[in-house]
Amino acid sequence: MSTEIMDSTATLPSEKFIPTAEQPVELTDRAAQTVLDILEEQGNPEGVRLRVYVAGGGCSGLSYGMALDENTEEGDGFFRDKGVDIVIDAMSQKYIFGSTVD
Repeated sequence: MSTEIMDSTATLPSEKFIPTAEQPVELTDRAAQTVLDILEEQGNPEGVRLRVYVAGGGCSGLSYGMALDENTEEGDGFFRDKGVDIVIDAMSQKYIFGSTVD
């Protein structure tokens, strides 16, 4: 059984901090620096996180994507990797677990 931990930076009661051992994706150093550079160019907006997601792709399978997002949804989980705050919905977590973003 996994233990859910609430982090003091959570913005919604339903938003859950994902412990390091359970983080579904990892950023390479290059990917993390790219995200941090983009955020810096935008003036480091408060509350903006990298959202990693999976969307239904119809007959061609699943589509994977990323976007900067300041919104959170019911059931989102979040974690920090290499200085980047990452948010991911519960459905996407199971499809991308173990992935590396480069």
